Parts: sequence; structure tokens; C-alpha cells
Amino acid sequence: MTGDTDGDRPPEFAPRGLGEILRRAPERVESLVLAVPDSWFDGDGDGAARREALHGELVAQRGFPLRQFVPQTVAAAACGAQDLPAACPDRLVLRIGTDEVGAGLCRVSGPSVGLVATESRPVSGDGAELVALARAHRDAGSDRGRRAALLLARARTFPRYRAAPVHACETAEGRRTMTAGAVIDDFESVAEALRATVTGLLDRCPPGPRPSAEHRVLVSGDLNAHPLALVAVRDSLRDPVPEPGPQVLDPHATALGALRIAQGAVRAPETARHSLSLFAHRLRRGRPAEVRIPLTVTGAAVPMTVTAGGEPLTVDMPTASGFRLGIDVQEYGQGPYRVLELPCPGLPAGSVHVGLHPAGTGFGVLVLRPVGGGESVLLPLGGPVGRGVTTTEAGR
Repeated sequence: MTGDTDGDRPPEFAPRGLGEILRRAPERVESLVLAVPDSWFDGDGDGAARREALHGELVAQRGFPLRQFVPQTVAAAACGAQDLPAACPDRLVLRIGTDEVGAGLCRVSGPSVGLVATESRPVSGDGAELVALARAHRDAGSDRGRRAALLLARARTFPRYRAAPVHACETAEGRRTMTAGAVIDDFESVAEALRATVTGLLDRCPPGPRPSAEHRVLVSGDLNAHPLALVAVRDSLRDPVPEPGPQVLDPHATALGALRIAQGAVRAPETARHSLSLFAHRLRRGRPAEVRIPLTVTGAAVPMTVTAGGEPLTVDMPTASGFRLGIDVQEYGQGPYRVLELPCPGLPAGSVHVGLHPAGTGFGVLVLRPVGGGESVLLPLGGPVGRGVTTTEAGR
């Protein structure tokens, strides 16, 4: 968030919700950008429901200036993209965590970052000792980390080094010294997930951009400072990584990247790939006439709340149950229009505001918010016939 005070504040836990932290913020909040998991931009509606819950808490209830949601991969790329105008157009962002490993390819165009494709895999096993080792080497500085990485590299090639001590940690049974062999064995589940994730991303990338030696590789996540993290990164890529090699990001890279987007230093545009209109009826000379209310236009920004004349668009829902909304769709701004008919279960009659949550694929999720308050209704719009569900368009 940006406000009256310059600089960063340390991360805080939010047991009572994000709104409580913002309410206690010492500065006036002028712009708010939230970095959320990439999976929240899937087209199935579950991620949109999570975003809508935050929208209700922060905007509808507290009136905070929420500007946009961004995938955490885009935020991490924004944090590590101090050289955005450079010749290298793409960023491969690897997120190495204890429970999940993710990979995302971002396309950089001037000051803008867009998501091209993402992939993730779960990690099995207990990651507590992995995190402890990563933190110890991050806090101890790069010299200790380089020594540990060198010893572990030797242990992977020469078994006699597996018994060498690498790290000492406190456990419930007392102080434990981890050997090189134990560290390698503990990290293997993470390395295996990383290899599968990068392979999956390569297979699902569109024909043009593919992670290669021309891409800048950024490494984030709880385990990005683990001495085996960069070894696993290099092993997982099909092409060698050029100098200066993978860039290890700040532990809070996603938050810092969201801050750069909130400040306007980087843009993460949510650009509509399809034109959408809502069928409605208006009285003209005392008679009902069918009209199309524009929701998005191909190439324009996707509105979190659709406006008309600077005010939120208000639509009156009919009193009859079982009605269906009609959405007019023009795919990719060209070709014929087709109509989507959406059933509206659980929506009480009355006035609603209309919004959209963009998805990585498909047309996004339509949101109907009761004007007088109440639970929003989310209607996933699906996607173009024959298109995949795992690849997004660059510059979304």
C-alpha cells in the first residue's frame, strides 16, 4: 500500500483479517495492491470467490482504495525487475516452498509485467528443518552459504562427503547436527517437485516464449536461500543459466513487488481479451426494449466494478425465480458474437452492482453485489471453445 509515509513496514500476521492491519496503519492509504496465489486466477470461480471476500472486507465494508489483485508470480517479477527496460524480455519466476513449488513465465514489455503461463506441484514431507537451514544460511551471509553449497555439491558426487556436518539445529530431542547426506535426502522431495514443475511449464508454454538461456531467472519462496536451491534450479532447466545466474529474491518479494505496482513503478495490467456485454431491458416510450450494457472491451482494463457515468452500474434483478442472464461475447475482439445464458440461483430480487474478476483463462467471473449489502453471487463465464485452461495470454 502507498500513503502519507514513504518506506516499507515489516510484514505482519493478520489473525483478525487484513482489514484490521489497514485500519491500524499509521498513514492514510492511497493505493492498495494485493498479491495473491496464482491459483486464485483459475477460471473455476473458487479463486474469484476468495478475491471477492477480500473485496467485500476491504472495499464494501471499510472503503479502502483497492486498486487490483495481482498473481504472486507477477508481483515477484516486479520486485526482481529493477532493469525492466533491458533487452531481456522475459522472467522465469521459481517459487520454492516447503508445501508447494511453483514456476511462472512473465513477459516484460517496458514497465509492464504480464503472466504467460504457470505450473505448480505439491511437496511431500516435513519442511521445518529445511526452512531452519535456509534461514540460517540467509542470516549468516553468502560466504557460509557458498561453503555449504560446495560441500553439498561434493557430497552429491562423492559419497565420502555425505557424513560431513553442514548445519546444527535445535529439536525436541536436543541439538542435532545435520550431515550433508541428511540435507540432500531431505531436500530431494523439493528438488523432484521443482523438476516436474519446470518440465510441466515448458510443456504448457505457447510456442513462442520458452524458458531458456535468454530468460532472467528469479527465485523466491521460503527455501530460496537453501544451499541446494540454486543447484536444483540449474538441474531443472533444460538450458544453462547465463551469468550472473539465478537471482535470489528478498523473502518478502511478493509484497515488495505489489508495493512497486501500487507506487506505479511497474504496471501489471488486467487487460480484457474478450468483449463482454450484459443483456438488459430498459423502458423506451413506455415499452421495454432490449439493450446491451458493455462490461469489457477487448484491450481495455477489466473493471472490478462496472461503472456508468462515474458511478457503479446498477441493475434491477427480476422477481421471478429461475431466470437466466444473457452475456454477449466477442472472442479476442474479432469474429461473430455468441450468447452465454447463465442461471442465477440464490440471488434475491432487487438492485445489484456488477463487477468482474479476470481469470488466467476464459472470460472471467461475473459478480453481482446486492446494493443494500449481502452475499455476492459469482457466475463463472467459462472460456472459448477449444482453448486450454492452463495458459494465460501475455500482458493480461
